[in-house]
Amino acid sequence: MRFKSRGRRFHCGLVLVAGAAAIGWFMPAAAAASTPPGFPPFARDEFSPAGLGPREPELQIDYPGGATTRSIAKGSAVVSVLVDADGKALDFLVMGYTDKAFGSALLARAEHLTYQAAKLNGTPVPARFNLGYSFESQRVAMTPMEASLQKGDGLHAPGLAYSAVAEGKLDRPLDFLKVALPPLPADFKPVDDKPVKVYVTFYIDEEGRVRVPTVESAASAKLIPGAIAAVREWAFKPPTAGGKPALVFTGRPVRFIPRDAAK
Repeated sequence: MRFKSRGRRFHCGLVLVAGAAAIGWFMPAAAAASTPPGFPPFARDEFSPAGLGPREPELQIDYPGGATTRSIAKGSAVVSVLVDADGKALDFLVMGYTDKAFGSALLARAEHLTYQAAKLNGTPVPARFNLGYSFESQRVAMTPMEASLQKGDGLHAPGLAYSAVAEGKLDRPLDFLKVALPPLPADFKPVDDKPVKVYVTFYIDEEGRVRVPTVESAASAKLIPGAIAAVREWAFKPPTAGGKPALVFTGRPVRFIPRDAAK
């Protein structure tokens, strides 16, 4: 699918945020908590986030015609991409926008970009990459910047039309329909007899499907692919907030099945 627009082409501020982070004002307040006790987050010197491919030029997207016809002068959107260990995009999720036209335009462009994998201690691993774009109807030039997860509150952004809600804002607790647990990798050696766990954050869309999961805490890169694959199999009853279908951002520990039990 190629995206076409009747609007003008322009340069804008590109916001790139990787891993669990996202443009702050698109995120629910609960997302500010990175990992729970017992799950230390990756250190900056050991984790390199996923990103755009090294040969990707400066990102430029036509101003969406749908926004032009309704006299909308500017807007923003964020698309989350699940990038595997080979740099292949496995899933795309529009996680926030000020107007649907901006979300659709960014999604269409994101589907045709190339990506590079995240690395944990030098080993490529699957991870979530959040791609944000600010649209202006006039031609402007801005430098790329990064936004912090801790800045802003996705539930109180002025003009925000769509974003994820915190799990605590749902009409009822999340209800599993399907759960899968990963087997412990054959080449991973536990340091003790305690259960092996990682912590994964993810979105649940309006149909109850798990989207763009990423591991926030793990003892080894060897545990990440299996955890991501298992969580992608999970399913929930469709979540609602205020009686309406809702996109939810949340996280859960994932326990690995011991090798003896997996046989």
